[in-house]
Amino acid sequence: MSATNPGEARYRLRYGLDSDDPEFLRGCEVGYLDARVQLLGRITLHELLHRSNEEMLRRITEAAGRTYQVDPIDDEWMAVVIDPLPEDRIGSGALIELEDDA
Repeated sequence: MSATNPGEARYRLRYGLDSDDPEFLRGCEVGYLDARVQLLGRITLHELLHRSNEEMLRRITEAAGRTYQVDPIDDEWMAVVIDPLPEDRIGSGALIELEDDA
């Protein structure tokens, strides 16, 4: 928080990445989000995401059958709450199955 505006929040990565390319960061964030949405279907997820990933958030949650709410924090960040998978969808094979190449 800033001394001039105590209510102003500042966010940053916990550690540096080995690329400064914004698309690399977006890809990391999307991969992390997709894994959490798929693996933690029974719980509500609370995420902090870059606003540039809002379309990918929509695609990931739609594919998983989950709903979400977005609270924009500033021009760069958004707080996201992803609802648990509905009980009738748990164990329904929400994951995409790949065909064998053989």
